[in-house]
Amino acid sequence: MQSRISEISSSLEKILLNHAGLTLPINRRSKEIRRLAEAVHAISDQYISAESSLQWQLFKKEELRRAYLLYYLPVNLVKLHPVLDELFSHPNIKCFEGTSVSILDLGCGPGTFLLGFLEYIAKNKAAVPPQIKNVELWGVDQVEENVSTAKKIIAEYISSGAFPAQTHGSLNLKSGSITSPRFPFPLLPKNKQFDFIIAGNVLAELDSETASLLAQVLEQLLAPHGTLILIDPGTRKPSRNLIRFRDILIEQPSLRLYAPCLAQGQCPAFYNLKDWCHQKLTWNPPHIVTVIDQSTGFTKGKGIQYSYFTFRKDGKSICDLYRDLPQEKIWRVVSYPIRNRGEERLFVCNGRERILLRRLNKNIYEQNEDFSLAQRGDIVLVDDSVKRKDFLDITKDSIFKIITKNNETYY
Repeated sequence: MQSRISEISSSLEKILLNHAGLTLPINRRSKEIRRLAEAVHAISDQYISAESSLQWQLFKKEELRRAYLLYYLPVNLVKLHPVLDELFSHPNIKCFEGTSVSILDLGCGPGTFLLGFLEYIAKNKAAVPPQIKNVELWGVDQVEENVSTAKKIIAEYISSGAFPAQTHGSLNLKSGSITSPRFPFPLLPKNKQFDFIIAGNVLAELDSETASLLAQVLEQLLAPHGTLILIDPGTRKPSRNLIRFRDILIEQPSLRLYAPCLAQGQCPAFYNLKDWCHQKLTWNPPHIVTVIDQSTGFTKGKGIQYSYFTFRKDGKSICDLYRDLPQEKIWRVVSYPIRNRGEERLFVCNGRERILLRRLNKNIYEQNEDFSLAQRGDIVLVDDSVKRKDFLDITKDSIFKIITKNNETYY
């Protein structure tokens, strides 16, 4: 399995372009591209400034759905791949079990994360055992036009040959609200449980009462060996709201937080209004995203920020990978390197506290040289640091070692 999948396939790119009435090569100075860029800008502006309860209505407009398909669908889709890589890096979690796998996308839009899962399968065909005969694709979205679009695009993708030949994909997409008091019925069958539940860009604005009720529903819908994946934009407000939902989910009796946190308690980032938790994914964007970036001044091609949490029902956690190491010395890097004159700094978090590390350039030694190489998301071992008033000092006698990078373990 690849450690990261950082691009969409040429098959999917072609399907999206065809659906929008475009073909390669693309004339970035054309009126068509200008209209697309304006629509992408409009979506961005609405999500920044509009009332959140009305944002879903944007995609009842064809020109905005079209812009989302070509720009935001690829941008959002690839966020799922490193999350799945991290999940399947666990030695006791298989990509698929049994003869069938079921995936539920809540707020599925035009099929964004369902397509993301199919793309992951297509790129990792060796990880799909031959006994897997059926992939059940379930989705719920408030906008009927989104559901109709998702059905067309996913069906075309499955028939394009990108999907494993021995595996059949079945589509079960419905229009409705996941925040309805009656959810999940009648949108989903009674007693149905899912191997994977994905909720992307739909949870950040829930009020406390709705969030608590939905958390209970998600626990019931998840299969005993299942995984719940939450993904949202990596900006401060959505990320902090997602943390609030995370803290509700950890109170559910049968759910255990798998990643990215290294502990199960309340998130330490939530207590400081300036803090939030996010990742950054480097990727190879499709040409249309690059062209729209050039027209809008956006920079999605340079990297994608996102926040995520994964939960399991079987008690497994990313922490299982580090049981042989002293837990109080294991941290996740949660910032970019901060380089000042004569020193470098990093924020790290162990799930219980979030702290700042500092290493003076004069204290660079072999046992801490990984400090300069550390990136957001790396798991590191820190030992013999010195407590200062506002940070921990990495001295010449300290150990700083990267033990997992890009979901590959080095220790």
